[in-house]
Amino acid sequence: MSPPYGRAAPAGKSPRDPNTPLGYPRQVMKFGPWHPLSTAAELLPPAPGVLQVRLREGLVRYPRGKSAMIHYAGAADLSRLAASLAASNPAAPWLCRASVGACTEPMRAAARLLAEFDERFGACPKIPGPEDMVER
Repeated sequence: MSPPYGRAAPAGKSPRDPNTPLGYPRQVMKFGPWHPLSTAAELLPPAPGVLQVRLREGLVRYPRGKSAMIHYAGAADLSRLAASLAASNPAAPWLCRASVGACTEPMRAAARLLAEFDERFGACPKIPGPEDMVER
């Protein structure tokens, strides 16, 4: 049997525990290709899933690192969610991608991804102000 995440733990150390402090296994979710948010609604299916949104350029400073991710959301209709986000942020140069495969509980899946992001970076993803931005 292979260790978690496909690598053996260093000598004298146990493999990384795949359970978060929140009591559930880490979310394993596959995502499709990145699309400009402004055109994503035309390309995404009207199906349940999770939408991941990132900056096209630059990184956001979080308490424990940097990331281009700024939003995760689950919805019963990915196309409608992308259209709503694009209408609310018409000038935003953001990219988004959708989960692929069956997602029977998209809101719960998004909540798990948010919790994992918070655990890793010390805060949930956010739409950044100029003071939050860092260069790559």
